[in-house]
Amino acid sequence: MVDCCPSPNNPVIIPNTSTAIQRKCLYAIMFGEVGAAICRAYTFGFLTGLLHLISIWIDYLGYATMHYCQVMVIAFCGAIELMMLWMNANDGGPLEEAIHESRLTMATFYVMLLFSSVKCGTGFYVYNNFKQEYHMSYPDNENNDGFWQNDDDENLRRFAAPPANP
Repeated sequence: MVDCCPSPNNPVIIPNTSTAIQRKCLYAIMFGEVGAAICRAYTFGFLTGLLHLISIWIDYLGYATMHYCQVMVIAFCGAIELMMLWMNANDGGPLEEAIHESRLTMATFYVMLLFSSVKCGTGFYVYNNFKQEYHMSYPDNENNDGFWQNDDDENLRRFAAPPANP
């Protein structure tokens, strides 16, 4: 049975010295999302900030499971946030006006931009290390990443190649 709220006490990989530090970075990013949500609420409106709180759940899943695929989602979210913030600053419309409304809104915008950059960079760095640790912990899954139910070479060849006509 899959739980919708995984426990940090039961991660996919066992934390060692380096992965424990990287896990703490994910924990810090998770709480940094609260600040990013407050900045979004102040700059772009309350509902935008409220909806950004969903990112805390995504970050928590990466922290709790320590699965590299979940951390990849965190990194992609950071990249998409960065791209969207850049587009908002250059759209020539109401979002750009909201950003340039005062010095405080500009400061919150640059804080969000910096946080998204850190989230993206940290996410990809942690993803790479968690993936290496995962493959060291589960060497049988190195080629399938869990997407195949049976990674038997004969089955892979059977599905990959059309049957030969005699």
